[in-house]
Amino acid sequence: MTPIDTLCLGRPNLYLFSTRAETPPEFALIDNLGDGKVDAKIIFKFNGKADLWIFYGNRDGVPTAFGYDYQRKGTPDLVVPVNAVL
Repeated sequence: MTPIDTLCLGRPNLYLFSTRAETPPEFALIDNLGDGKVDAKIIFKFNGKADLWIFYGNRDGVPTAFGYDYQRKGTPDLVVPVNAVL
Protein backbone atom coordinates (compact mmCIF):
# COMPACT_ATOMS: atom_id res chain seq x y z
CA MET A 1 0.00 0.00 0.00
CA THR A 2 1.23 3.47 -0.89
CA PRO A 3 -0.54 6.39 0.85
CA ILE A 4 -0.62 9.71 -1.08
CA ASP A 5 -1.78 13.18 0.00
CA THR A 6 -3.25 14.51 -3.27
CA LEU A 7 -5.17 17.31 -1.49
CA CYS A 8 -2.09 18.68 0.36
CA LEU A 9 -3.85 18.48 3.73
CA GLY A 10 -1.05 16.75 5.61
CA ARG A 11 -2.76 13.35 5.53
CA PRO A 12 -3.20 10.75 2.82
CA ASN A 13 -6.47 10.61 0.95
CA LEU A 14 -5.46 8.16 -1.78
CA TYR A 15 -4.13 4.66 -1.18
CA LEU A 16 -2.62 2.61 -4.00
CA PHE A 17 -2.49 -1.17 -3.60
CA SER A 18 -0.22 -3.53 -5.53
CA THR A 19 1.02 -7.04 -4.89
CA ARG A 20 4.66 -6.00 -5.31
CA ALA A 21 6.34 -2.61 -4.94
CA GLU A 22 7.75 -2.73 -8.47
CA THR A 23 4.40 -3.44 -10.18
CA PRO A 24 1.62 -0.98 -11.11
CA PRO A 25 -1.23 -0.75 -8.60
CA GLU A 26 -4.19 -3.07 -9.03
CA PHE A 27 -6.62 -0.80 -7.21
CA ALA A 28 -6.91 2.44 -5.26
CA LEU A 29 -9.06 3.66 -2.39
CA ILE A 30 -10.08 7.31 -2.00
CA ASP A 31 -10.90 8.77 1.44
CA ASN A 32 -11.31 12.52 0.99
CA LEU A 33 -12.32 13.22 4.61
CA GLY A 34 -9.48 11.20 6.15
CA ASP A 35 -11.79 9.33 8.51
CA GLY A 36 -11.11 5.82 7.22
CA LYS A 37 -14.36 5.64 5.24
CA VAL A 38 -14.01 5.04 1.51
CA ASP A 39 -15.55 7.49 -0.99
CA ALA A 40 -14.50 5.49 -4.05
CA LYS A 41 -12.55 2.44 -5.14
CA ILE A 42 -10.83 2.29 -8.53
CA ILE A 43 -9.99 -1.10 -10.02
CA PHE A 44 -7.37 -0.55 -12.70
CA LYS A 45 -7.72 -2.44 -16.00
CA PHE A 46 -10.93 -4.14 -14.83
CA ASN A 47 -11.61 -7.11 -17.10
CA GLY A 48 -8.37 -6.18 -18.91
CA LYS A 49 -9.89 -3.02 -20.38
CA ALA A 50 -11.47 -0.07 -18.57
CA ASP A 51 -10.85 1.23 -15.08
CA LEU A 52 -13.87 0.52 -12.88
CA TRP A 53 -14.83 3.16 -10.33
CA ILE A 54 -17.08 2.16 -7.45
CA PHE A 55 -18.61 5.13 -5.63
CA TYR A 56 -19.78 4.96 -2.03
CA GLY A 57 -21.95 8.10 -1.75
CA ASN A 58 -23.12 7.33 1.77
CA ARG A 59 -19.61 6.25 2.83
CA ASP A 60 -21.07 3.11 4.42
CA GLY A 61 -19.44 0.47 2.19
CA VAL A 62 -22.53 0.08 -0.01
CA PRO A 63 -21.98 1.14 -3.65
CA THR A 64 -24.18 3.96 -4.91
CA ALA A 65 -22.78 4.15 -8.48
CA PHE A 66 -20.34 2.52 -10.87
CA GLY A 67 -18.13 4.46 -13.26
CA TYR A 68 -16.31 3.20 -16.34
CA ASP A 69 -13.15 4.91 -17.59
CA TYR A 70 -12.78 3.29 -21.02
CA GLN A 71 -9.90 5.49 -22.15
CA ARG A 72 -8.14 5.21 -18.74
CA LYS A 73 -7.74 8.99 -18.49
CA GLY A 74 -8.48 9.29 -14.76
CA THR A 75 -12.18 10.12 -14.77
CA PRO A 76 -15.15 7.94 -15.69
CA ASP A 77 -16.64 8.23 -19.17
CA LEU A 78 -19.91 6.70 -17.95
CA VAL A 79 -21.43 6.69 -14.44
CA VAL A 80 -24.37 4.41 -13.68
CA PRO A 81 -26.28 4.78 -10.39
CA VAL A 82 -26.88 1.49 -8.62
CA ASN A 83 -30.65 1.99 -8.62
CA ALA A 84 -30.78 2.99 -12.31
CA VAL A 85 -33.40 1.34 -14.47
CA LEU A 86 -32.03 0.58 -17.93
